[in-house]
Amino acid sequence: MPIKRGEIYLFISFCGEKFSPKMLDKKDRRRLKKYPNLIKQNSFKISRYLKFKTKMRGKICLSHSLNFTDSLNESLTQAKELALKLKIAALVVAFLLLWFYFSAAISVLVMGIIIFRVLLTLFIFAIFGVNLSIFGVFGLILASAVGIDYMIFALNESLSEKERIYGIFCAFITSFISFFTLSFSQTAALSVFGLSVSLCVLIYGLCASVLSCLGLCFFIL
Repeated sequence: MPIKRGEIYLFISFCGEKFSPKMLDKKDRRRLKKYPNLIKQNSFKISRYLKFKTKMRGKICLSHSLNFTDSLNESLTQAKELALKLKIAALVVAFLLLWFYFSAAISVLVMGIIIFRVLLTLFIFAIFGVNLSIFGVFGLILASAVGIDYMIFALNESLSEKERIYGIFCAFITSFISFFTLSFSQTAALSVFGLSVSLCVLIYGLCASVLSCLGLCFFIL
């Protein structure tokens, strides 16, 4: 059979034994009762068989999609809880390393600022009704690592106060602009990630700049 341009033909392999009158709905049953010869026509059996399977498949797909959504939400929740635990463990390790390589005073000061700023960011999120998803947690983890770098650089007494402030400012302003642009994304995951990183980086940059001006002795005394 020649196929014309723009036409679509569907070729179906069908076994008549698969068809059963139980697959018919009430309307087709009344029609079959009125025209008994329809049961002998393959076109009728194929169309009603496909109609029956489509309905069954629609119910299965709907149930499957709901189960998949619930499973995905549960997996993301578990991943967020795991990420929070890993963040706490990372903060403890960072505290011990700073104590080992520098001193107890520097370790307490740096980690105190990091933890306080994380709590401040979460408080700001709560005020504006921003949902902290797993991507927001990842943003906090990334920003915390950057914040530790800023604090260590701010306490580097081998550089002048002007050099430290200039270095910190250039570092945090470029990072802030880069990640803050992600907060305007239409994708919620990217938006929350960009907002969490940019907000934390901004706070850490300002705190590191103040620390560069005042120095460690001011906070100890």
